[in-house]
Amino acid sequence: MARICLLVFAVLVVGVLGCASIPLDSSISRDDFALGQEKRPEKVRTDNNANPKDDSEKAAKPAKTLMEWAIPTNGQKDEKEKNGKDGNENGDDEEEKRLEPDRPHLPEAASTVGLGRVILESGYTYTSKGPAFLNQHSYPEALLRVGMLAEWFEFRISQNFINQKNRPGSPDPREPATLNGAQDLSIGVKLGLTEQKEYMPEAALILQMSVPSGRANVTNDTVMPGVNLDLGWEIVKDRLGMETVTSANGLRDDVGQAYVNFAQGITGTFNVTRKLEAFTEYDLFVPMGAVAPEQAHLQEYIVGGFVYFFTNDFEVDIRAGVGLNNLASDYLVGTGFAARY
Repeated sequence: MARICLLVFAVLVVGVLGCASIPLDSSISRDDFALGQEKRPEKVRTDNNANPKDDSEKAAKPAKTLMEWAIPTNGQKDEKEKNGKDGNENGDDEEEKRLEPDRPHLPEAASTVGLGRVILESGYTYTSKGPAFLNQHSYPEALLRVGMLAEWFEFRISQNFINQKNRPGSPDPREPATLNGAQDLSIGVKLGLTEQKEYMPEAALILQMSVPSGRANVTNDTVMPGVNLDLGWEIVKDRLGMETVTSANGLRDDVGQAYVNFAQGITGTFNVTRKLEAFTEYDLFVPMGAVAPEQAHLQEYIVGGFVYFFTNDFEVDIRAGVGLNNLASDYLVGTGFAARY
């Protein structure tokens, strides 16, 4: 299982790492790193209007990501760089950017919470699978995200409970009438890989695992590793965006067979107003290695919903979706919130 997940992980990130580089000290030019060439002495600044404080603050500012995209630029600075990131023309701080929750989309945020910040997310989902199978209540879908060690590093821990009723006449006699209780605890880290640079996306990598802490009829009975690669693009500033996730996570099917659940999600977001975001997404789940009849085939969904930001640190969301093939759930509805501290 671990080897399969590591192989999938390598395929997912090779493209990102191949086009990205570790950011260099801005005070050192590219020529300084030419082969066999010693570092050139620092040029004496002759600009009388230069502000040494600005240079020292820039040098001391911690990196938000592990790498940066190694692509040429058009030589023009954007407004954030000219005026100071998230600032006005005088470089003064403006209102803090609103939180970027992982919910309610399948793709998680392609950014981390930031050093010293915490985000708590929670929600509820009702899923109906139709007359042959089940309905399910999922709650509280709790996720705690803690920024620590560096701006690009995030610790994550999540816990969920399910109440699942299998309707009479299930084709699998081994399937219990109900499933109730805590699922396995999930722990992991998110690494901020890159910020968006022109047409290259913002990227984050989640390394996670579930530990066998759940109730007997719900647990996987063993550690299950997983990896998610999240990408994000701001297509039209403060208006239109796109997010994707490619993931591979270990699970067990209803007959106890371990398998890899490969998932792909593509989400489009549109800011209707400054506080209201609408989204729609396509989700694909491909169980690789599952043998249970209901879990051995791919599932496809279309999901849409809204996110309302009461403040930059608090949002509530609603969503609804429908299955696109026979083995997918009939429909799902859900709601939740995220709060930043």
